[in-house]
Amino acid sequence: MPDLVISMGCDAGCPYIGRDFDDNWHLPDPTGKGDAAFIQVMQAIEKKISVF
Repeated sequence: MPDLVISMGCDAGCPYIGRDFDDNWHLPDPTGKGDAAFIQVMQAIEKKISVF
């Protein structure tokens, strides 16, 4: 069981993994929006995890 569970919050249904999520980062879903959108989301994730 993971210690911490985060949802991207991209308005997609997340699978139940045996526990509730600890946080929802409310990131936009980059699907179908090209490389720049994916890079922007990856940078946002990197920034958020750097505080841990």
